[in-house]
Amino acid sequence: MILPPLPAPKAAAVALPEGDPWVAAFHHACTLQSEGQDADARTAFEGLLQWAPAGHLTRAPAWSNLGLLLEAQGQRHAAREAWLQALQADARCFEAALHLGQWWMREPAADAPAQAEAWLQRAAQLQPTSPSPWSALGGLLMAQHRDADAQACLRQALQCDPEHGGARFNLGTLLLRHGQHEAGWACLESRDALTPLVRQLPWPRWGGEPLAGRRLLLVADAGHGDVLQMWRYRRWLREAHTVDAWVQEALIPLLAVQPDRGADQRLHALGEPWPADAPQPDVWAPIMSLPWLCGLQHPEALSPRGWAQPYLQAPAVPKPLPADRAFTIGLVARGNPRHENDAERSLHQADPWRPLQDAAASAGLPLRWVDLVAGPPWQDFAQVAQALQGLDLLITVDTAYAHLAGALGCPTWVLLPHWLTDWRWGALHDATRDATDWYPGVMRLWRQPRRGDWAAVFAQLSAALPQVVAAQRRAAPPNPAG
Repeated sequence: MILPPLPAPKAAAVALPEGDPWVAAFHHACTLQSEGQDADARTAFEGLLQWAPAGHLTRAPAWSNLGLLLEAQGQRHAAREAWLQALQADARCFEAALHLGQWWMREPAADAPAQAEAWLQRAAQLQPTSPSPWSALGGLLMAQHRDADAQACLRQALQCDPEHGGARFNLGTLLLRHGQHEAGWACLESRDALTPLVRQLPWPRWGGEPLAGRRLLLVADAGHGDVLQMWRYRRWLREAHTVDAWVQEALIPLLAVQPDRGADQRLHALGEPWPADAPQPDVWAPIMSLPWLCGLQHPEALSPRGWAQPYLQAPAVPKPLPADRAFTIGLVARGNPRHENDAERSLHQADPWRPLQDAAASAGLPLRWVDLVAGPPWQDFAQVAQALQGLDLLITVDTAYAHLAGALGCPTWVLLPHWLTDWRWGALHDATRDATDWYPGVMRLWRQPRRGDWAAVFAQLSAALPQVVAAQRRAAPPNPAG
């Protein structure tokens, strides 16, 4: 989930009188901007702002559009100043207020949420029938776990525009967070990732009707962890003749060794064209749509409850581990740096695990630590799956490693940020807030009590770890050599 998806910023569309040379200059600059000629558009807006008379009606929209160009060029603070200038020229400039709200949504400062909320509320007051500020407000409030207010804003956005995809997507993730699966999955069908797939793929899209022996192609429309999470839905596709998959290359070696793979199943890497000489699918489906599509025929598929665990297998059975070995903990401190919430979800300290390791040493715990992301990068998820088989516990931030470990049935602790916690981990005040229906019995959730407070999380981990090690010792069979 993007900070809940913001609409692409748009240049100000202003009704201006014809015949005014400054209006003509403004329209010329807007044309350059719409055609992607950003450097020339910036020069044109800057020239207009230098020479147009003070108080001219083009100054506010020119500043607003210049702000978009500056932000696109990475000059974020200059962009903010441009939008403030727009509002100084015309306090009713809706676009500038909206852009300032969205700007503050992406800032890490402590006062950023309050600033963003104030600007978005101002934009909503300026144009109460526009869905954009209401949708952005809903996303902002969701990130702070103010879910009731967020839902009210998102429904207001949809009242303004029932087809607003961003608001419907955000509402879907909010409903799923609270266990309203049928309505939530339905709303997620409005996600932006589907549009390019629908245009690109030549085959009919599966609508959830009985497959009746047809060949189905599953297409990854999200990240590695999402694909691993959704792979459980293969059990509902058995009536298909074959289920092919077009997924990330790093997943293919793992998916290729699953026992439910059909003899003629094709696994193909994203980014490469579907081979012309390969069997052609009858229908295709985005993999994140499987809960909704399978739920049309099997309502119990809409909920994560009741799934058999584990549902993935590592490529090879590991050698038996000695009973007297040290309790082994795998560590994953960071995920993909391009992830939209990586600044919040990953541990960016130089030695992030040192507090936990020092506490364990002080308690006299005989532990072996394995940093799974410190060494050379893994070639694929089959290698990672094999490594996980040698662990007693995985401690990880919210990454694909968590989904892989959960799918394999490996005991896992997942560290969750307070800001923009992903929908699949449930509501903050849920009675089962330290567990998840997606991976029952093997996964425990550790949530920041407030934004950025990893110290509190590590204090809780340090207190809980001796109990886990002691329980493992009690459960271990006696050593015959003893």
